[in-house]
Amino acid sequence: MNITAKLRKANYRFHAWVGYLGAWFLILIGLTGSVLVFEKEISSAIHPGWHEVMASGKNISLDEIDSKLRATYPEHMLTGFRLPQGKTESLQASLLREGIFSMAYVSPSDGEFLGLSTPHWRHILLKAHNALVLGDWGMAVLFFIACCMILLGSSGLWMQRNLLKNLFRRPRFARSPRLGFTDLHKMCGVPISAFLILLGTTGALYNWPSFGKIAAGKADKPGFATSHRTHQAAKISLEKAVARARASIPDFSPSYVSFPRNGDGRLRVFGSVPGQSFFGIFASSVEIDAADGKILGTKDIRNLPWQMKWRSFIRPLHYGNFGGIPVKIIYSLSSLCLVALSITGLGIRSSRMKRHPRP
Repeated sequence: MNITAKLRKANYRFHAWVGYLGAWFLILIGLTGSVLVFEKEISSAIHPGWHEVMASGKNISLDEIDSKLRATYPEHMLTGFRLPQGKTESLQASLLREGIFSMAYVSPSDGEFLGLSTPHWRHILLKAHNALVLGDWGMAVLFFIACCMILLGSSGLWMQRNLLKNLFRRPRFARSPRLGFTDLHKMCGVPISAFLILLGTTGALYNWPSFGKIAAGKADKPGFATSHRTHQAAKISLEKAVARARASIPDFSPSYVSFPRNGDGRLRVFGSVPGQSFFGIFASSVEIDAADGKILGTKDIRNLPWQMKWRSFIRPLHYGNFGGIPVKIIYSLSSLCLVALSITGLGIRSSRMKRHPRP
């Protein structure tokens, strides 16, 4: 056996074992990821009256909405407002109670409460997708699973010969289950090997900070609740704060107001700027003193060096929230292919064990 054949055999065994060890994690990640891509569309379909409102000439102030929400939900902690991005879009208020996030939908024109999602299903799926519902310890585990995805994608690409033949071959289940699962595995693997590397790389970068929180003793605990987080009301006018933020960055379009957290006294206004739509609507931000309205800092994504852009860069790449519905469909189908890869990989392993049982 020549050196190339030995390397291919070693790569095949490596690919099989890494895939077998990470298969159940990848099934969970793929299923939850395929749904989270369409979070906005699913929420709108479930409660269409919560997301769409009648267009009006003028909206009531954020301060009035803030007062109404705090009076209506005194047992909740108000964490922030997602501002309408269109004339017919509702305002969304994030609420936190005993570590569980809820979402209140409000008509910006008159402050009417349209509905309350508690707990918000996206929060539950994100906890499973990002951390296995194990807090930062789960994120640390998934960091290694993300590294496995990179290795699986890379080793899978090396093994792919006769790409078109593998992509269109009819599964040979009639000959044996192992051959059938192998053919299906190759059909799914050919188009998404590069996608595995992309998701693994962005997922590893996203989960890497969990090790720092664990080392500092500030790790989120297992479960759906979010620990180590408190939010305080701002003393200044929210309406004036958003106006100051808009004036602080040229052509700044605010999209989210985050209330001071953990006693830091900083009101944060996130938003977007022209020509940077890939980075999403939260990539730029302005920090404001919640007591006196002084501007404490600005972050214009257009002026940041690439070393500081990476966090904003990996989110759209990982979640597929750029490019509209076509990109979301590609991401969702690729996530389902990841599930199919894991299941067929387990099928190959199972049929191999039945064919060669241990003595």
